[in-house]
Amino acid sequence: MPALSVIIPVYNKGDYLADCLRSIQAQTLRDFEIVCVNNNSTDCSMNVVRKFAEHDPRIIVAEEKIPGAAAARNKGLDLARGQFITFVDADDYIDNTLFETYARKLNESDADVCIIGIDHFFPEIQTYLYPTKPGFTGPKTAEELDGNLFFVTTPSVCTKAFRRDSIERLGLRFNTQLKTAEDMLFSFTMLMKARSVYFVDEILYHYRQHVAGSLTHQTVRRGAQAFDSLEMLKQVAETSPAFDSLYAGLLNFSLEQARYIMQISCDADEFIEQYDAYMQTWWPQVKRNEVHIRPEQRYMFERFDKAQSAIELMHENWQDIVNTLNWYEQRCAQLEHQRSAETQERDDLKRCIGELEESTTYKVGKAIMAIPCTLKDKLRGL
Repeated sequence: MPALSVIIPVYNKGDYLADCLRSIQAQTLRDFEIVCVNNNSTDCSMNVVRKFAEHDPRIIVAEEKIPGAAAARNKGLDLARGQFITFVDADDYIDNTLFETYARKLNESDADVCIIGIDHFFPEIQTYLYPTKPGFTGPKTAEELDGNLFFVTTPSVCTKAFRRDSIERLGLRFNTQLKTAEDMLFSFTMLMKARSVYFVDEILYHYRQHVAGSLTHQTVRRGAQAFDSLEMLKQVAETSPAFDSLYAGLLNFSLEQARYIMQISCDADEFIEQYDAYMQTWWPQVKRNEVHIRPEQRYMFERFDKAQSAIELMHENWQDIVNTLNWYEQRCAQLEHQRSAETQERDDLKRCIGELEESTTYKVGKAIMAIPCTLKDKLRGL
């Protein structure tokens, strides 16, 4: 049985998959298997996988015809044999100590889950942004985390390793009815049910941003499934003795999710659909429990509270996006200026070296130094 299984859903990531697999093969921990699940790819993705598999017997190639990351990950869970399970998306890459960190921390503790930090890699500007990490290192129980549980990590399963026997003990699988937020449901269900969770305050996972066809950046409408996932998490929380604090955390988390989902809406119609869904489901609960809203979520609470319509909120959100795009433009300009300055400095240095080599002083010095160098070589031969 390998120490760890890494599950990779593969859907049209041929341009990035080799980088992903190389980062996995470079791990300092060697005892692991790679379960690549083809999810109806139509590009060169599986050619890349098979080429790597020819030279690496740790790679397991599987097929899942049911579309979606949930079904592909479930197939991987069915095949995985590792003591620990983690997930990597096919267009991302990881630090070479990630698997060793997971295995060491889970072996040293009785934790069911180990969580690390993540950042977002923007290849267009070769920049890492939005670092997210726990802020502390060590084990915590669900009771100790209480409502903070939803804010100490991202919803992604890619920032976590799970004990396989704990997944099986809880009978956990990804909900294939959810086409989005299925990892959020899986992750936070596991965290609420875990005996303890070990946190590592290091960024070891790098999420590639703005990739066409990404599992989380489709140009299709998502519907209101993220709010459905939140409702399912509420049902899980209801089985916990810490329900009150977990529910308060969920109320705040719903505001954060609403902000994110509306921000990435593919068009105005989807934005309105998401707004209406939130106002009908979670907003009444949030409004009734205003006393539990944290300072960090107060901004979004007030936006929803003051907005008279989806259009009004959309205008404010789009202004935020415009401000963000302006920041990116400025950042690109700064990087370009920095690159130009470095190029100019390098060219100036080359010119100075060339002028020095052509100078009489350099030529005379070189000739003088040739005499002791020749003697030194002859003495060495004696």
